[in-house]
Amino acid sequence: MNGLLERYADVILHSALKISKDDVVAINTEEENLPLARIIAQKAKIITGNGSYLMVLDHGKRTEVTEIYSDYLIQKQPTLFIYLQTFFPYGGIDDMEKALEARQIQQFRHLASPLFLPKPEIPFVTVPVPSASWGHAMDPYEGDERLSSVVISDLLRLDEDNPEKLNDEMLEMNLYDLKNLNSESQKRHARVTSYDGMTDLEFDFAKNSLFSSNLSSTESGRRFCPSIFSSSYFRAIEKKSANGRVSVTKPFLLFGRQIGNLTLFFENGRISSFETDEESAELFNYFLSLDPQNAMLAEISIAEESNNANRIPYFAYPEWDRMRTTHITLGCPKPECLYHKDEKEADEDGISTSICYLSLPIGCDELEIRVQDENGEEAVLFEDGLIAEDY
Repeated sequence: MNGLLERYADVILHSALKISKDDVVAINTEEENLPLARIIAQKAKIITGNGSYLMVLDHGKRTEVTEIYSDYLIQKQPTLFIYLQTFFPYGGIDDMEKALEARQIQQFRHLASPLFLPKPEIPFVTVPVPSASWGHAMDPYEGDERLSSVVISDLLRLDEDNPEKLNDEMLEMNLYDLKNLNSESQKRHARVTSYDGMTDLEFDFAKNSLFSSNLSSTESGRRFCPSIFSSSYFRAIEKKSANGRVSVTKPFLLFGRQIGNLTLFFENGRISSFETDEESAELFNYFLSLDPQNAMLAEISIAEESNNANRIPYFAYPEWDRMRTTHITLGCPKPECLYHKDEKEADEDGISTSICYLSLPIGCDELEIRVQDENGEEAVLFEDGLIAEDY
């Protein structure tokens, strides 16, 4: 286990955060994740010569900050931030007659980000930590800590030589893929179809929106990846434009429960009906009841079928699940793909602004996405599981 954590720490520091000689790391963690926190702090010390700030959380509540692996009182403010995330069991909905508060929506991982977020001052990363509870969420029958460790290792190729370099190469592909996806962004009308006929959906990309990825940058222009790896590209959809049908192709998380079967029918941007099993229908109806715009198509996220995350059937961790394959998102898009001055302009461009979001996997090798402009000039954006080059 320590060997995996050592390699995991290397990817976090060198690839996701791009640690440099003068950095000072701050780590927030629950007590059970202290072994990984210490490994990260030790490695940071070797690179920077500096100790690290450490805050041991108490079930998410902040406590006192201490310093570890420091030969002297640290004078500098932190320049990198790491949150080691404990997987707490999701639980269930106590009363579907009552709306959820934002805090509860966040606990179920359905709370949308605000549409307008300032650039962060320092690079940060959220790190899922292997645990028995996470493994059980992925597989209620045979899942354990080992399963979550294997998933992380497979995703980041930790058993190969120099996994941080491999992850760097994948992150570099983001820039290439984004260039292709945005090369003709004026073609705003899109049609998504699958060869089996289970998906046939048309919509318009929102104005002042471009494809973006999970790669981020600080106010000073320092690049980092807050999700550790990045394999998908998302763009906002004009909320009244969607028509057609779409079916999920992989399991997804809804209020802590794994759902594997759902078909949606859209009319003028809104879900007009859906098909699933009885228990899933009750949960999905509850999601729709939380905000009127939860029934709106807000975003599409494109991921190639050959990416590492696609090999994992189910993460039970939405930020990684939405990078397995192509997804649609209900409720609210991610703010990174928007280029609006204010909320009024975003509303005029038809941006859905729910407090919630739900991402649904629709990708497969047989999925095709075509785009066209106002004159009917058409191009292929995605086919055979791959992003088209210079479409």
